[in-house]
Amino acid sequence: MKILSICSALLFALPSGFGFASTNIYTGYEFGEREIAEILEERESLGNFDYFKYRLRLKQTIKNGASYSLSYHLIKRDFETQDSFDSKADDYKLNLDMPLLDAAKIGLDFGHKEKRYGNSPASEYNRDTFSLELKHRLSKMLALGLGAGITNYDYRIDSGSNQSKYYAGLNWSMLLLEEKLNFGGFYQQRAVEQKGNKTNRSEQIIGVDGQYNLKLTRFKKVNLKIEHGRNDTKEIEERDDALRYRYNKWNIKTMHPLSKKLDTTFGFNSSRRDYFDAAGDFKSWAIDNETVYSILESKISSLDFSLQSEHKETSFHLDNSLDYSKDLFSIDLTYKRKKNYKISANFKFSRYDYPAKVSRKEDDFLSELKLSKEFAKPALELQLRYAYKYRDFHTQTDAIQWWINLGMEMGF
Repeated sequence: MKILSICSALLFALPSGFGFASTNIYTGYEFGEREIAEILEERESLGNFDYFKYRLRLKQTIKNGASYSLSYHLIKRDFETQDSFDSKADDYKLNLDMPLLDAAKIGLDFGHKEKRYGNSPASEYNRDTFSLELKHRLSKMLALGLGAGITNYDYRIDSGSNQSKYYAGLNWSMLLLEEKLNFGGFYQQRAVEQKGNKTNRSEQIIGVDGQYNLKLTRFKKVNLKIEHGRNDTKEIEERDDALRYRYNKWNIKTMHPLSKKLDTTFGFNSSRRDYFDAAGDFKSWAIDNETVYSILESKISSLDFSLQSEHKETSFHLDNSLDYSKDLFSIDLTYKRKKNYKISANFKFSRYDYPAKVSRKEDDFLSELKLSKEFAKPALELQLRYAYKYRDFHTQTDAIQWWINLGMEMGF
């Protein structure tokens, strides 16, 4: 593959005198049974599937501050009823970061992805990506970044769906008000070339974010993020369609230390998506809270207890029968033996109510157990996560889902 040849050539072109300061290797597996509805806003797109994921990543930092990372990600999905969506995706990535003169850095990203379907060969494609970003800190108070790139979709059978996306963008970060306010943002302009119908179009995405450190006794900081633009569902890994839409979303989060051992965070977010050529337009808002209490904190161990809650409302402009509300409550207990091991247990309850379709009411009960173990020589961490989910449908057959995640990270 051309992309891999280019990646290898760039990697081995690094001067032999650089020398590696550190090396990090991660490999992990995840498998089980899940549902598309827990990932997407459009819960009508129900589809249970068995899946398998494998990830391998190598990252090395060079003594002069440069670094590179190579990664491979495999995803297989087998749907219970929607066989046309059964798929396999192989994703390869190379990232290079190199320092330049005068506090400047350059980053190069290469990617190659192959998406294959067991029963829908016309949907199969290869995706190649390349991007370049130049970052420069002009002063302690201001940093700028310039970026450009290309994404090319090459369909194996349906060449009329071939597409190329070109983009250029600007991002910035500023410290203001005696460094209490960190204000940043980005602007990206895209040109999209559709090969089949010979149509070209432009898209824009703009976003801003800010963090204000109040440093008050009961009000530590507030974060705000806003984003608006156009995109398509092809960019969402969990989607198997290509629908264009415009969107806007924003969220605000406030952090409050109530005591030396007790912290709470409040959040509010809102989003809206309007499709150009399909139904499914929706808008949603949610309010959430997380409270963390440190039961134990010493030089060698810690024990934390947290409570999370959320209320969410989602409405669909063209079909009110899809409207739903979600209420979530979660309890988490984490014990950590520093530089040794960590154990975390979590229980989460979620309720979905459909005002116009009471028969779809659903209660979900999720239990999770996470374990990690660290070793000093060599630097090694083993990770295990097990999740069990019981879905209680009020008028349908109940369902059980589960997944397991195994990971290993090593550094030297």
